Amino acid sequence: MTRSIAPLEEAADGIGTVNFSPDLDGVVRIVPLMSKYRGSPQAALALETLRVAQDQSTYQFKTIGGSGEISAGGTAGIVKMKVGDFVIPTEKNGSLRIYYSHAGSTEVVPMWKLVTGEIDPANFLGRIVIIGTSATGLKDLRYNTLGEEVPGVFMHAQMIDQILTESYLVRPDWAEGAEFILTIVVSFLLIVVVMRFGAVWSAILGGVLVLAGAGGAIWAFLEMRLLFDPLLPSVAALAVFMVCSSARYWQTEREQKFIRGAFKTFVSPNLVDSLALHPEALKLGGTRKECTFIFTDLAGFTSFVEKSDPEVAVPLLNDYIDNMVRIGLKHGGYLDKIVGDATVFHFNAFLPPLDQPDHRQRAYDCAMEMNAWSDAYSKQKQAEGIPLNETRIGINSGMVTMGNFGGAVMDYTAHGDAINTAARLESAGKFLGVHVSLAGATLEGVSNFVGRPCGTLVLKGQTTGTPVFEPMTQERLNGPAVQKYLDAYELMKAEDPKAEEAMEEVLLLDPDDGLAKMHLQRLRDGQNGIRIVMTSK
Repeated sequence: MTRSIAPLEEAADGIGTVNFSPDLDGVVRIVPLMSKYRGSPQAALALETLRVAQDQSTYQFKTIGGSGEISAGGTAGIVKMKVGDFVIPTEKNGSLRIYYSHAGSTEVVPMWKLVTGEIDPANFLGRIVIIGTSATGLKDLRYNTLGEEVPGVFMHAQMIDQILTESYLVRPDWAEGAEFILTIVVSFLLIVVVMRFGAVWSAILGGVLVLAGAGGAIWAFLEMRLLFDPLLPSVAALAVFMVCSSARYWQTEREQKFIRGAFKTFVSPNLVDSLALHPEALKLGGTRKECTFIFTDLAGFTSFVEKSDPEVAVPLLNDYIDNMVRIGLKHGGYLDKIVGDATVFHFNAFLPPLDQPDHRQRAYDCAMEMNAWSDAYSKQKQAEGIPLNETRIGINSGMVTMGNFGGAVMDYTAHGDAINTAARLESAGKFLGVHVSLAGATLEGVSNFVGRPCGTLVLKGQTTGTPVFEPMTQERLNGPAVQKYLDAYELMKAEDPKAEEAMEEVLLLDPDDGLAKMHLQRLRDGQNGIRIVMTSK
């Protein structure tokens, strides 16, 4: 303790202590009204000033468990002090919370005006006067809770003023317990809401609870001068929300990943990816866009299944479909349907960023790989004694309406003449005697085409012709039979009577050329030219 100089102590009617500990932000919020020094109680300056002003000689204390006082906090401590006519509620350690007002609300008189006689000393009769310094260099400037830097003397003046006016700030001893219970309740509610209703409703509830806590604390402060701390429940609510939301998000991601994985075994995986990027596409409706379509069909497989043991047919079909689907998905095709042994693939079927500007090339490369694999697979099974026929493939491009169709059960598919043409080209392969029927509309976007023209087909139900081509290997194209076919095709195109003889020569070179057989039969039936009108689908 640093004491005052002897003349002051000898002349004083009372001696008060100046003792405080500012908070971390430098603000003095709590000041002890009574301290103990060498076993003797020492009253604070404000308390001692009030004792002297009332000409009192003693203080009275009321403690928890004594003087008839009951506390919800349950821990021992001081609850009230009495000096003269004033009963002062305190913290359990005998401290007073300062209820600051703005510095301008306290009357201030410069000392020099009193010394020079500018102010009459009689003005101070019957009033409590505190003398202090305000110069910055004397280092007695403090921050109040209003953000103002004021001389330390103001702190004591504020304490005296709030005791005289009975304007106390009180933090009830049960406040900590109430805040803890509120934290538990808020946390429990948020956990239930997050896990049951999701992040949005829990965020709304959390926001409402935080605002309610802050509003309640403000109301208690303004109306009842009670101090509650809404920070703990608010921070707890935020922490619980983040932890539970993260857990819910992780759980949802796991579920969605499982569902997407399972869903991809039932529908085309790239449809699942597209819907994940564009969930709005789940609504009924469509859009016009240019697509390319592949239809495949295993010739004669229906009759093969009817005649075969299921233990042979089913694994064979599963193996065939698995590989055809694998090739289609590998090239980015959308698996629209599997009907028995037939598959339907769409290219450029989805919205950005899954657009496929090169859809014609993709479909062509896909069809070539499908054809090569199915030919090799058919030969392998025939060598094993299983009479598996060739696969027919039809490819066409054009504008269609692409989207969701249906009602309660939606079907993401395409509607338009382009997809119908692709289906009929696959069927026409049997008539043409080719494995792959490629429409001219698709050929326009293919850079590595190797093959020969089949003719211009007027499909059933159509009035305009569709140029059709048969893809093949470069080796076969360079062979004498196909080169002779190209010569015969030009004669047939020019409606030259020599076309029939030329087509016969093709079959002498390659008796198994199905396309040449078809054209020779047409020529013998009196049909010439390359326009072929189909009478059936």
